[in-house]
Amino acid sequence: MCGIPKIEPEEFSYCPVLLAHSERDNWTDVKLSKLFFNRLKCNKSLKILENAGHFPIEQPGLKQLEEYAIKFIREIVS
Repeated sequence: MCGIPKIEPEEFSYCPVLLAHSERDNWTDVKLSKLFFNRLKCNKSLKILENAGHFPIEQPGLKQLEEYAIKFIREIVS
């Protein structure tokens, strides 16, 4: 069934989570994203993409997304 999680966020500890949220996202406010993100049990990191809209395909958001993702992965595998 769609929409029913197999595990609640408070029980999710399988892997770390990176939330890269656009600063100028007019569709999804970061406060809404944090409602779920803050419930996660796992190690997590929130990064705000400065001057980026909802879908960060423009600079500087795209570059920031790339940098945050690479750093996040490197920290996991080291």
